[in-house]
Amino acid sequence: MEIRSVKVGILRTNAYVVASEGEAVIIDAGGDASRILELTEGFKVRAVIATHGHFDHVLAVPEIKKITGAVFLMHKDDIDVLDFSWSVYGTGQKPEPDRFIDEGDIIRFGKTELWVLHTPGHTPGSICLFNLDAKTIFTGDTLFHGAIGRTDFYGGDHTKILESIKKILSMFPDDMVVYPGHGKTTTIGTEKKNLSVLLT
Repeated sequence: MEIRSVKVGILRTNAYVVASEGEAVIIDAGGDASRILELTEGFKVRAVIATHGHFDHVLAVPEIKKITGAVFLMHKDDIDVLDFSWSVYGTGQKPEPDRFIDEGDIIRFGKTELWVLHTPGHTPGSICLFNLDAKTIFTGDTLFHGAIGRTDFYGGDHTKILESIKKILSMFPDDMVVYPGHGKTTTIGTEKKNLSVLLT
């Protein structure tokens, strides 16, 4: 599994290209489609996945879909969030999901796969994507280095995000690498220490 990333849009969202054996998926295409597509050179893009429906994680989806023919995947519980966020901040064509994904679903490409974990709180349909063999998890705006996602936006729920954080930190090994929606990478072990006071 190869991971490439670029910071995009006005909120500096981490857009990720995850590739294997000539195929790739894009996670959180939050803007600057051309810069994201540069990272896919040499790969067939199979899917664009949103960890949640906020505008800064989906702005480039329509253009990338048009150019690559990839499908757009997200959790059904974030449709209202997507609609609301787009009505306030979006421009042009709103991205429409081709298929909904939920906990336990597996997204396969090349010779690897990403498993879906439903982690509500930042939004009702927030998800994480993980691969245990690669010790990798993409957490969107649920878990950051030293912080958790905000819950004061439309659809946010502080109680649920704490439950989701506890779920993530208990499920995975300490050396699992966390790729968040904003900011720098971290590890599960580091965040167990960083967030210990918050979660007690």
